[in-house]
Amino acid sequence: MEDVKRLNTGWFNNVFTSVRPWLDGSEASHRVVWVRCYGVPLQFWNMDCFAKVIGELSKSASLVFVDASTLS
Repeated sequence: MEDVKRLNTGWFNNVFTSVRPWLDGSEASHRVVWVRCYGVPLQFWNMDCFAKVIGELSKSASLVFVDASTLS
């Protein structure tokens, strides 16, 4: 795994916050998911609207990022 990580450093750094060996008792503190929204009118394509959509999906979730192409 160390060789794979070393040979693909850029990809690992873009995809993962950290990569470390598994230890007993290890658990994820959070998850990041991609949410695709269909049928949202263009006038509502903004950070506030997307944050509200995510908030409706889960009370413990929060909006992390909206790409520049979507906002423009």
